[in-house]
Amino acid sequence: MPKAAIAGLSLILYLLVPAWLLFAEFDQRLAVWVRLGDLERCFASLQQNRAKVARVLVADHCIALNGVGVECRVPQGEALARSLTAWCQAQGVPVLMGLGNYGGGFSRPEIIARMLKNPEQRRQHIQVVLAAVVTLGYSGVDVDYENLPAASRDHFTAFIEELALALRTAGKECDVTVPPKFSSPGWDKTKAYDWMRLPRAAGRVNVMCYDWYLRSGPPGPIIPLGVTQKVIGFIKTRTRPEAFWIGHPAYGNDWLEKKGRSYQGRYAGAATLRRRAREQEAVIRYDSKPLGGFAVGPFAHYTYVAEDGVHHVWFGDRQSLEATRQEVQKENLGGIFIWRAGLEDPGIWDAIPVDQGAGNDAASSATDGVLP
Repeated sequence: MPKAAIAGLSLILYLLVPAWLLFAEFDQRLAVWVRLGDLERCFASLQQNRAKVARVLVADHCIALNGVGVECRVPQGEALARSLTAWCQAQGVPVLMGLGNYGGGFSRPEIIARMLKNPEQRRQHIQVVLAAVVTLGYSGVDVDYENLPAASRDHFTAFIEELALALRTAGKECDVTVPPKFSSPGWDKTKAYDWMRLPRAAGRVNVMCYDWYLRSGPPGPIIPLGVTQKVIGFIKTRTRPEAFWIGHPAYGNDWLEKKGRSYQGRYAGAATLRRRAREQEAVIRYDSKPLGGFAVGPFAHYTYVAEDGVHHVWFGDRQSLEATRQEVQKENLGGIFIWRAGLEDPGIWDAIPVDQGAGNDAASSATDGVLP
């Protein structure tokens, strides 16, 4: 290859992948999602555990109905975001704007798909996203566009490549959140996410290893350890495995057993579900036979009987987090993130080493007046 071509290729790689991420190693700390709509509780968790937080990802921002704009789903959300970003900057913690579907969750993916197919609309959306990141004081953006159709695969990848370049030119970061999968291109709900090209563009690829067992289905671990292990095995065959971060639930579900072996699940934070076990005098167990062909691992669960019937509870806590951390660290992936701060069983923080570089002074110097 001619030297000029090699030099040009090197420049492209430099622009797409920051040098410090090319040699990234497992981060001992946790990355955490927070909700602006529950910021008081989330912020208390951040204050108490500042030295153990790698970065903060902020939910509640979404693409607008017109496919170009960016909205915040929380009243006074922009003011809350500015307060949080100011605190994070003072503590030296990167904080990224999580950008999701219109209305939240899996909703309205067709809005995103139309934008992705239109190069001019894609360019306009990138400019709006960049302006929002700068205006609100974020370190960058995490794109959490979910439930995209398989036909959006190349368009979505091109969008992330273009957005990442625009953000990095402005000194900002670009991450992307994706659903878990075991193969390429994967099943229908995962085909839009190219695990070879995305890690070349995004600084980090955050894999949502949770919600394997849904509230609408039968009870079970939110994510069996065997599923996470299989996801990690696939990551090891992809570009830049060290760019991948594995999600872990800081919450659980309480399923009410109904007639006909059907169930109705209720979402709750892990701290709430541990407290419920004490109130119901239920024994929390960590042993379980394989479910759905996957080893469960040390995932907390218990059963109790109330006036409305039999309840089956599963939630993520320190033991399941430690098991996941061991797998992620063994394969030298980027690290672990949780959904989300404020819900977690406080015991998970005992499994995270203190970042000696940040020290405890940063956490103790935070003021209570950061929130408007």
